[in-house]
Amino acid sequence: MKLHYRNILLPLFFVALISFSGCREEEKKEEHRPNFIILMSDNHSWEHLGSYGDPVLKTPAIDKLAADGLRFNHAYCSAPSCAPARASMLTGQDIWRLEEAANLWGDFPAKFKVFTQLLEESGYLVGHEGKGWGPGDWEASGRTENPAGNKFYSFEEFYNEKERGQPFFYWFSSRDPHRPFKTGGWEKGNIDIDKMEVPPYLPDTEDVRKDMGDYYAEIESFDRDVASYLQLLKEMGQLD
Repeated sequence: MKLHYRNILLPLFFVALISFSGCREEEKKEEHRPNFIILMSDNHSWEHLGSYGDPVLKTPAIDKLAADGLRFNHAYCSAPSCAPARASMLTGQDIWRLEEAANLWGDFPAKFKVFTQLLEESGYLVGHEGKGWGPGDWEASGRTENPAGNKFYSFEEFYNEKERGQPFFYWFSSRDPHRPFKTGGWEKGNIDIDKMEVPPYLPDTEDVRKDMGDYYAEIESFDRDVASYLQLLKEMGQLD
């Protein structure tokens, strides 16, 4: 039996916007455009973060982003399902307009333009790591790359392809948290399952708490990924 910790599990988005201002005289004449990094968790309910008041989860990297930036309290996912929600984000359209892209394991009709394509056409280096758009068959409609952009295996690999002064968009699309959870993750992650708030629609049993603990452990794993990206940007001199 799969236990859901909300009636609808929503993909959760974290967006870091980095902009440049030129300091040399010749650079002032150039157009300086912002760079974008999206760090996305998977089947993650919004309230399960320290910055949204969860008393057990330790998510220091995400909490710092929330404290330094913007935290959204009235933002909603367009669909309670993975691939359709991602298709909606990429196209800026409601899922009922996207034909096969409104389904899990469907295809993604090439007639629908995605914002990554528009960024590439305007000179951005675009790439993704991890899940991107899916699950589904984006090649079936004749697309030559995942709608999320070219696939990379690390941000360093992507960044090394960037030309001097070229703006970039990068999407790290994690598979955490997602079933099947790593069994016993709550123990390895020192999750205090006794202090967790079990939703009223689930039985408050030890097995339920352990399952929730494994889910929490994968959220904390994603937070460590966020921390690693922030550290990389700092080392590259791009964090500000």
